[in-house]
Amino acid sequence: MKQQSLWLMQPLPEQFAEKMTRLTEQLREQFAESARLEAEIKRNLGGLGYEF
Repeated sequence: MKQQSLWLMQPLPEQFAEKMTRLTEQLREQFAESARLEAEIKRNLGGLGYEF
């Protein structure tokens, strides 16, 4: 691929910033869901007699 065509594929700084904002928020939500699920799993294991 030519160097020039690679340059055309790169997002503009504004597009990158918007995408990073969206992806960072999505990751924050996924981390929160992960923590909630981890707590639920630990609670369920505790109910079965397996303290974690």
